Parts: sequence; C-alpha cells; structure tokens
Amino acid sequence: METTKTTKHFEFTGETKKIGKGITLHRIRAKDKTIHAKIGDIGGWVEKLDNLCDNAWVSDNACVCGNAYVYDNAWVSDNAIVCGDARVYGYTHVSDNAHVSGNAHVYDYAFVHGNAHVSDNACVYGEAEVYGEACVSDNAFVYGDAWVYEEAWVSGTACVWGQACVYGEACVSDNAEVYGRAFISGNACVYDNAYVCGTARVCGKAWVCGEVYVCGKVSISGNARVSSNDDHCGFDGLGSDNIDTYAYRTTEGVEITGYDFRGSIDEFATKIKETYCGREYEKQYELIISLIKVKFNLQD
Repeated sequence: METTKTTKHFEFTGETKKIGKGITLHRIRAKDKTIHAKIGDIGGWVEKLDNLCDNAWVSDNACVCGNAYVYDNAWVSDNAIVCGDARVYGYTHVSDNAHVSGNAHVYDYAFVHGNAHVSDNACVYGEAEVYGEACVSDNAFVYGDAWVYEEAWVSGTACVWGQACVYGEACVSDNAEVYGRAFISGNACVYDNAYVCGTARVCGKAWVCGEVYVCGKVSISGNARVSSNDDHCGFDGLGSDNIDTYAYRTTEGVEITGYDFRGSIDEFATKIKETYCGREYEKQYELIISLIKVKFNLQD
C-alpha cells in the first residue's frame, strides 16, 4: 500500500476500545495540519496506522478498520464505519451512521451519509450521493450527480448515473441502467437489461424489466408491467398544450398517462370527449386511441 507521505500526519492517543471479535481500535490525534484537522485535534478511531494516510481524516466516533484504506483528502466522520477491504479516497465524505464495507470504493466528491450502506464491490463516485437507508451493493455503480436515498437499493451490476434519482423503496438491479434525469421511486423496480433515461419517471408499484428501453418524457406508474418494448408506447406534442401521452401494460390491462390524467383507455376516451369535443384535437386523440388498441391487440 503506497502513501504520499513518509510519516503519518496522526498518532495514537493511547485510548483504545474493542469492537466485534477482538478488534482493538485506537483513538487518533493530528500531528500535522490538514484540510480536516489542525495540530492537536482529537480524531476518531483506526485499527492500524495503515488505515489512514495523506490528508485524509477520521473524526468524532467514526472508525476505519480491517484492511480498509482512507486516503487522499477523504473524511470519515460522526459514527460512520469503513471496514473490510473498502477504499475511500478523493474528496469523499462518509458521515452520520453510514457504512462502507467489503471491497467497495467511494471516491471523487461522493457523499455517503445517513444510514446508507455501500458494500461488496460497489462503486460510488463523481458527485453522487447515497443517503437515508439506501443500499448500494454487489457490483453496482452510482456516479455522476446521481442520488440514491430513502430506502432505495441498487444492486447486481446496475448503473445509476447522470442526474438520475432512485428513492422511496425503489430498486434497480441486475444489468439495468438508470441515467439522464430519470426518477425511480415508490416501490418501483427496474431490472434485467432495462434502460430508463431522459426525464422518464417510474413510480408506484411499476416493474420495468427485460430488454426494455424507456426514455423521454415518460411516466410509468401504478401496477405497470413493462417487460418488452411491446408493452409500452408514447406520443409527443398532442392537444392544445403539446402534451405527451404514454400507454403501458399493467396487471389490470392498459393504462394511459398524460399531463394530469391517468386511467384506462375508456376513461381516457371520455376525458378527451369532455375536453376537446368538436375541436381538431379530438380527432388527434381518437387516432392515438386507435393506435394504442392496435399496439396492445385490444378489441373494441
């Protein structure tokens, strides 16, 4: 393990405590001024000298143990734990009650806080944030300006990046990718080889899976079950307000969303009749309804 300094910027204070199965932690004190501490500041806990180097710092009751390595300008604070063979570096901050474990890497300007867990071989980097009760595990990646929070879970080899957000109790797993400004929320699941991008929204108890590509101003919600590209379709710029209209399969049949509407095809037809009766837009929507019925093999 290489370090950029030949001597450490901290020392043990002599205070120790035991955790787990006989692990002894040592309280540290700053010997040099760094971006996170001044000379004499009492820090957090490490198991051994090799857990910490460069300008990195551990403060409060945070601890770094096992073969974990915190370096560069990283900061571990509050009651956070970095353990196993984890690596925390760059200008990363791990705080509150967050855990980084296994072979996980958290780096660049990433921020892991709250009760979040980053474990296994997961990577969080860029300016990504993982917080709340969120978990990033397995071989998953969260990067860019992406946020994963509340009780969301990203696992498998899934990637969440760009400015995407995954929150609520949503999960993104397997080989799925969520990027752009897409939002996955509620109890929604995106998995298999699905792609969700653009400004798409997947929420409620919706499932998006299989070899599916969902992109653009799309809203999939409720009990949607989109497992192939035959299970959804969209139409842009309709009506007096250039509204985008989207249709998808659900556990009950086919649902349509657009602007302030969400409901069945029959309910949609009634709404159009009430809103555009006798106007040119009524014909546009009647054609769309006919196309949706053909797309989903629905009989009149």
